[in-house]
Amino acid sequence: MLILLSCDDSSVTQTDKCKNITCSNKGICYVDHKYYIRCMCEEGYYEQGSSCIEYSCKEGYDLNGTNCIKTCQDCQGEEVYTSNPCENKDCSSNGFCRSDTDRTIYCNCYPGYKLETGMLCVESTCDAVSCAS
Repeated sequence: MLILLSCDDSSVTQTDKCKNITCSNKGICYVDHKYYIRCMCEEGYYEQGSSCIEYSCKEGYDLNGTNCIKTCQDCQGEEVYTSNPCENKDCSSNGFCRSDTDRTIYCNCYPGYKLETGMLCVESTCDAVSCAS
């Protein structure tokens, strides 16, 4: 869930912005770059929308930190994958990665930046109101 407040929202405190956000499953709501409502998750969990999801692996894999390592010889698929689909995805440091329940990832770019091909947030030349990408 993305909530973009008005461009001049200095009178609203972080507590007010997080008032109705629960960050289910071991999370605490916070405001990123004064605009984006996000969840800071406890160790062992990762952010997915307004929930914190426990690291887990599909059958035939064991969890080692945040990585899932194949344990059976007959399993189809890669040898190792990350349980958190956004791990090591930084959106060029101008935004943050989000994942859907189907593990699809995308970037939410910070104000003044827009999404380009893939996971790249680049500076936008538009005005502050229309830069909410």
